[in-house]
Amino acid sequence: MRNKAFLILIALCGLLMAVTFGLWAYCSKLKSEKERLDGNQTALLEKIKFYQTESGKSAASVQALTLSKSEVEKHCADLTNTVKELDLKVKRLQAASTNATKTEVEVQTIVKDSIIYRDTSYLKVQAIRWKDPWINVDGLIMPDKKLDLRIQSVDTLFQVGIECLSNGCFSDGEQRLLGKKL
Repeated sequence: MRNKAFLILIALCGLLMAVTFGLWAYCSKLKSEKERLDGNQTALLEKIKFYQTESGKSAASVQALTLSKSEVEKHCADLTNTVKELDLKVKRLQAASTNATKTEVEVQTIVKDSIIYRDTSYLKVQAIRWKDPWINVDGLIMPDKKLDLRIQSVDTLFQVGIECLSNGCFSDGEQRLLGKKL
């Protein structure tokens, strides 16, 4: 009887130790999640800092948010789709951002007379051409007062960083992006 009670006591102690370890691991996970959310709260409340670089270019600085895989998939569908199109895994993302700009430019240029030759005839139109370092505008004003305009501007950039812990961690898509088989 005494031996049986001793075995039950040992089993209860083992069970108590397992429960204690499980609760400790759960509390550690909650603590790291709390720290992540505190950092995100700070990042959201902080204002954008604008400054000028040594070369005279304008720049802005913001704090980064730290998101879980499920948060990225839920709230950043376009970024998730881009990552999947690149044949990468969302769970291995280390950094990702989408930069988009709205371009609004007032164009003032001279309208020039031009002639378009077609087989044996010609068409008299007015042409415009305007260019700055970021935007190109070309167009024709047709005789029927229609405007044929072409505007070129680059405005979106996706940046993605992934985690790699060993040499064999790249998927086939990632190896294609790198241009070599590892």
